Amino acid sequence: RAMAGLIHRSICVGQTARLSTRAGIYPGGRTSVAVVAAMSQSHASEKDVIVIGNGPIGSAVAKHVAEGGYSVLVVDGGNRLTSASDDMGRIVRPLDAEGRERWTRWNVESIEAFGDIETRSGVDFFQRCGSLACGTGAFVERPARLLEQNGVPHVRLESGADVTRRFPFLSVPATHVGVVDDVGGFVDPGAM
Repeated sequence: RAMAGLIHRSICVGQTARLSTRAGIYPGGRTSVAVVAAMSQSHASEKDVIVIGNGPIGSAVAKHVAEGGYSVLVVDGGNRLTSASDDMGRIVRPLDAEGRERWTRWNVESIEAFGDIETRSGVDFFQRCGSLACGTGAFVERPARLLEQNGVPHVRLESGADVTRRFPFLSVPATHVGVVDDVGGFVDPGAM
């Protein structure tokens, strides 16, 4: 509960401006910690944790906190997704463009978990269609090596011409290379 309280306070204080403007608490968009305190007090006896925002991050936080046995209230400005992710697709790929080992592992684990989450929630939100990373050899080399180390099947396209042959709707500089996998795809936040 102590950790839940810390998470709750930091999320509320960090997101007050968005909530107050969207919910019309203050017409001019003015924010106040008193609003957060009042919200916290009004729900304190009912919920262990209050998550501000129902976008992908807020939804994930709420899911994991609830699975940890806490009661959760998700507060947002409407009854549908209204975050910066209010569109039809978020690209999800196993490759981390910066070549960070931890993120590559997390990307792979996240994508592998989508099927179970869809089954348990009854919400189909992930469309597997593969992904492409394209750039200079120096840009693509480390992320591609991490795909190999994580057992992600992929194909290397050794030139811009190879990328264009595989994806004729792209115009790629001749000096660029690509890495293609069948694991990635896109998440539809609106389905959540």
